Amino acid sequence: QVDFNKSLDVANNAIDTEDAKLHNIGDAFDLWLDDVEFITDTALCTNYPVTSAWKPISKAGGSCALAPEAAKFHGYIDALYTHWKAKFLSGGRVMMPEQTADGTTSESQGYGMILSVAMDDKATFTAIWNETKGKIISGKGVVNWSWGKNDGTSATDGDEDIAYGLYLADKKGWGTKADADALASAIMSKDVSGSSLKLGSDFNVNAFNPSYFAPLWYRSFAGSWGGVIDTNYGLVAKCQQSNGLIADWCKPDGTPASASEVGAQVCGKGMCGDKVYAYEAARAGLRLGQDACWGSGSQASPILPKLLTFFAGKYEGG
Repeated sequence: QVDFNKSLDVANNAIDTEDAKLHNIGDAFDLWLDDVEFITDTALCTNYPVTSAWKPISKAGGSCALAPEAAKFHGYIDALYTHWKAKFLSGGRVMMPEQTADGTTSESQGYGMILSVAMDDKATFTAIWNETKGKIISGKGVVNWSWGKNDGTSATDGDEDIAYGLYLADKKGWGTKADADALASAIMSKDVSGSSLKLGSDFNVNAFNPSYFAPLWYRSFAGSWGGVIDTNYGLVAKCQQSNGLIADWCKPDGTPASASEVGAQVCGKGMCGDKVYAYEAARAGLRLGQDACWGSGSQASPILPKLLTFFAGKYEGG
């Protein structure tokens, strides 16, 4: 199966361009095949229709069933993980390879801890956690969001992913429960106001980021998180628009907001003033889906089908 999409027009792009030019879909191209593997296992085929108007099969998704033949992909996943470590890991820092000072954040460390514990890679997990511990803010117990800025403020999504990584590690017997409980308590104290998620320990603006809401995580956290789960499910529902999308940022009444309005220090190039579903909100469906499959599920059920239906329509349209 070969999928032809628009690709980078390498010849017409400067090496350091920020505005990459893509080939047009109708441009001529050369096709090179190397190391072709022929697979006869029909369970690995997706049975795309072969017609002159080729397009993927429409599929709304929404199932919690494990992928069939999942074990056959273990080698591929292992290779991806090895590539990820080579590309993005420097000692205990998970970072963008083109950056050194600002390239590490609490969010990237949290992703790295969850990835490494899922891959049963204790050495990498320990290296990332040891690096992260050095950025815990004295007197607050939460984690500096930016290694470069090191300004004593946290980001809620980074804190909670780090904490959940510690709880996952504890389930493997790696002795991290005390650290996990301490961080969960600090999150409740510094990253939550009443029962609403803040953007971070010192970001007290009147705004909400739906993709920060990780209800499955909270079900493992020490303390009483039921009120936080209920309140923020309500906020996500308010922020979901009629087309099913959830904005990167919104006001507590559900009105979409831009990154500029809420004072976000990270936003897409040329999009800081836009009210959009972009790389913040892209996590919202994942976090709610995790809770739907492995948590209670019921509170996510009114939200997820609308989001899935929007993307199923795009998928069906090619």
